[in-house]
Amino acid sequence: MKVLKIISLVLLSIIVILFIALPTELTIEEEIIINQDVSIVFNEVNTLKNWEKWSPWQKIDTEIKNTYEGPESGFGAINIYSSNHSDVGVGKMMITNSKENEFVSLALYIEGMSDDNNPTLVNSFIFQKMNDNFSKVKWTTYDTVGMFSFYRLILPIMKTTLKEMYIKGLEELKYVAEAYSEPIVDVEIGEEISEKFTLITLIDTSSVDVSQIRQNMANKFIQLVEFVKKNNIDSKSLPFTFKHKFDVENNQAIYEYGLPVFAEFDKTILNNNFNLIEIGGNHTVSATHTGSIRTVNQAHNGIAKYLELRNYELDGSAYQYHLTNPDEVDEWSMVTKVIYPVKKK
Repeated sequence: MKVLKIISLVLLSIIVILFIALPTELTIEEEIIINQDVSIVFNEVNTLKNWEKWSPWQKIDTEIKNTYEGPESGFGAINIYSSNHSDVGVGKMMITNSKENEFVSLALYIEGMSDDNNPTLVNSFIFQKMNDNFSKVKWTTYDTVGMFSFYRLILPIMKTTLKEMYIKGLEELKYVAEAYSEPIVDVEIGEEISEKFTLITLIDTSSVDVSQIRQNMANKFIQLVEFVKKNNIDSKSLPFTFKHKFDVENNQAIYEYGLPVFAEFDKTILNNNFNLIEIGGNHTVSATHTGSIRTVNQAHNGIAKYLELRNYELDGSAYQYHLTNPDEVDEWSMVTKVIYPVKKK
């Protein structure tokens, strides 16, 4: 009997020692160099739908069911997934923070392992621009568990498994990002006396974050459409966007969004939020861009080169508006006009 007690005590001691030796922290850091501009790589991570192209879990189960909520990208974007595969399961992933071309933070909620207030894992992607052709991406996870938590028993297994998945995911991200090639679209540049418009506008001041600016833009145009409908104002859906300021160093962006109105109306209905402005009728350099709005920078770049060659400088805020309705044409048939008021230097 004494021998059995001694053996039991020894075994118990070994179990306690082993349990004490188990880690209470989970730390994973994997990185990769990608031959692509950092903005392209950032967008692949910051837009959750893009994960379907490179996520290692998508490769495990190609039949995984994904649904999306919130904005398309950036803060608040949510992916709810469901899989019958035991290595994927059911859960939710949400972007909790992001800064353009710098980082994306995500919370992962795995069914049965967390609740809405306590994510199972928190991980981040950190982006570093090496030069115009190369970017570094680091995928990190850090978590802790209590000394007497059951999860201490599986932390070593989780670390090994996640490390392998992160490596595979980064390799797939590299493949997808390096395969991306931005299409060259049709851009016609010329000089003209710009058409005159009367606009009802809303101004938005926010941080320099492309995903947040896109969300704010959508919200402002919804407000504008609702306002003109509510007040029976004659308007056309030619959304105007003015870029007043984009200060990366001070993290400040100021945009103005407007809809053209075509008849007199009672100006007293305007409040401090809505402005009435007149634009056009002056010398401008313009570009008519046909293609996805994602490539409209090609029009801005073309105008910038035109101004440089002809010794012009900007004389007011540049703006752009759609000549086609996004709801009526496909993405690459969109026609957008970009206007730069100019004067000779």
